[in-house]
Amino acid sequence: MICINCLHGKTEVTNSRPAKKQSSVWRRRKCPECGAIWSTRETVSLEEYIRVLNQGKSEDYNRGTLTASVLNALLPAKLHPRDAYWLVETIELKLIEQCRKMNDIQVTTEVIAKITYSTVKSYNPIAGLTYGTAHGLVTTVSRRGRGRPSIKV
Repeated sequence: MICINCLHGKTEVTNSRPAKKQSSVWRRRKCPECGAIWSTRETVSLEEYIRVLNQGKSEDYNRGTLTASVLNALLPAKLHPRDAYWLVETIELKLIEQCRKMNDIQVTTEVIAKITYSTVKSYNPIAGLTYGTAHGLVTTVSRRGRGRPSIKV
């Protein structure tokens, strides 16, 4: 890895350990040229690990798409946008677990939507309702003149 300070071509890893709750490795790095010290976090690239089946077509997993849809659910609930990052981390761990369970690297958009909905809903019910409505997982049914959420999971 190149130095972030002087762009020297080789750096040393002085400390390394797995992250406690994420599928990543934390590393402390040092540049032998300028002496700069910083931390990095390495994660598995799910773009190479998971294939998404979307309307019969197989495509690469895209973390940006998932992050944008989670962020769109958080904004009406007036939650901080950085929370989307940690929610996506949690969703990706659940996706990896789902792929292992199914013994397949392909997952449908419906499965991703259901996992995302349950994760966002457990974090914040209003954001969960926003996400579920946007992705067709929550509809309203009129009972005695009042709209009540009905979940299609």
